Amino acid sequence: MAEPPVIYPAVFLGNGLIAFSLNLAVFLLIGKTSALTMNIAGVIKDWMLIFFSYTVFQAPVTRLNMLGYVFCCTGVAVYNYQKLQALKSAESAKVAPKTVQVRKETA
Repeated sequence: MAEPPVIYPAVFLGNGLIAFSLNLAVFLLIGKTSALTMNIAGVIKDWMLIFFSYTVFQAPVTRLNMLGYVFCCTGVAVYNYQKLQALKSAESAKVAPKTVQVRKETA
């Protein structure tokens, strides 16, 4: 008969802490930015994984794959450009603080 697998509580605890930390980071990121920013971060993570698998494991990348990556990159670039333009227009729309004029009283 085969021996039952050894269970290491430290591995379970470490895995749980890492999962909790990931969820907390996602919560804080969405709270500071938006859900769309989280999705874009996920797309960038996918690109890095694909690049890693291509360079390290020589995983095949077809022309259709490359077309999809270019399409996604273009979408992220357009989104960032529009977001930057919106921030610039919001900055320029802010009104400078009014200056207070003090009248001198003549005695």
